[in-house]
Amino acid sequence: MIFKKNYPFSFDFIEANPQKAKKIIAVSKYTKNEILKHYDFIQPQNIEVIYHGIDITNNRPTIKKTKELYLLYVGLRGGYKNFYFFLRAFKRIHQEYKNIHLVCVGPTFNHDEKTYINFLGLKDNVICKGRVSDDELIALYSNALAYVSPSLSEGFGIPLLEAMKYETPLFISNIPVYKEIADNTAIYFNPCNEENCFVQFNQLLDKQIRTNLLDNASKRILSFSKENMLENTYNLYKSII
Repeated sequence: MIFKKNYPFSFDFIEANPQKAKKIIAVSKYTKNEILKHYDFIQPQNIEVIYHGIDITNNRPTIKKTKELYLLYVGLRGGYKNFYFFLRAFKRIHQEYKNIHLVCVGPTFNHDEKTYINFLGLKDNVICKGRVSDDELIALYSNALAYVSPSLSEGFGIPLLEAMKYETPLFISNIPVYKEIADNTAIYFNPCNEENCFVQFNQLLDKQIRTNLLDNASKRILSFSKENMLENTYNLYKSII
């Protein structure tokens, strides 16, 4: 039986009564703190933080380089994902840099999104690729000016790891969990301030800053291997048997 609370992230417990659980796995320190905030009967020592992990080996296909300049958005776009905010911020960016586009991967644009994009005058500059193959997604990451996420709240953020792996600079909101995961591998912006987003974006055009971000990411991603995740999960289960 699953006990679930509807927040931007989900808390799934093995038993209907989480007080019986010997341990609870949280995917970030931020998520752990949120659990403790909303469930005062859970003790901090009963929550173990185990980060998500991905395959960090260099197994990418041959990538055809493109001269197109674009920001890449991956995933769902509703609610706390803050997509409409970024559309307005991107309009400011596009006014200054006419050759930069926004490419989205995920569900096709719905009627409201299309209407708002047209209202902002961005019909030809915001492109939805829909759902793409793994190889296509890798190519989009590899050629992007940056991966962007304007989220107001998250529990973790797998695309951050994918961007690190495929050497894509991160341009993301300054929410606590993103700072926890990305650390010094990203340019951060205020997800409620369009002008701040534009100002921070300009850093991405600095070649040395981009080089530093990618150098940092090549080291940071080592902490998020699937092997680490599996080993930490196995050791936790072994400790409570």
